[in-house]
Amino acid sequence: YRRNSDFGLMQVVEDTSGRRYYLNDLLTQNSYLPATRQSAALFTHMLHGLAKVYTPAIREALCVGMGVGIVPMQLAREGVAVDVVEINPDVVPLAERFFDFDRSKVNLTIGDGRYFVARTTARYDTIILDAFLGESPPSHLMTCEALSAMKTRLKPGGTLVMNMFGEFASGRDFFVASLDRTLREVFPSVRVHAAGNGNTFFVASAGPALAFLRE
Repeated sequence: YRRNSDFGLMQVVEDTSGRRYYLNDLLTQNSYLPATRQSAALFTHMLHGLAKVYTPAIREALCVGMGVGIVPMQLAREGVAVDVVEINPDVVPLAERFFDFDRSKVNLTIGDGRYFVARTTARYDTIILDAFLGESPPSHLMTCEALSAMKTRLKPGGTLVMNMFGEFASGRDFFVASLDRTLREVFPSVRVHAAGNGNTFFVASAGPALAFLRE
């Protein structure tokens, strides 16, 4: 599958093993195993897993950035009421056709995540922010003002879980250090997890020191 959109060239390719890949402007965004309906990408499991282990209970969740719908669908299958905001409308039929996304299982809004958060009155147990396009971070979603708006939308004990790329080597850690400092301006408790392949995950909470609540 190949189609241009307002947010770049979208492609779906499948290798000889049956693994399916979603690419945006030739950069792999996700991978999937259609036979088992499971993600083949570590970051999707990390986003879901970190939300589960740090949040006391997840009944309502907001996903800012749909991707191809893997994390929202996983939460929905667990009985979570999921709101999804996605800026690119053209990714929705692609996700439905190739990645088993079912929009009837979530409340989907097409639009900008910061605008949605500023206007909604809903409150969530967890907000999962995964709005990367290629390797470009959505900087307007990472300011103190945007993060403060997300904080107000969290229930007591709620968590913000973020996915991004970052390096920790001296002289190359500006982005990770900058985001960590910005998050700590807003949230009393922040933890960082590195996948070892460039993916870095931040978990933030307005509550006391974050700790694993379950394995």
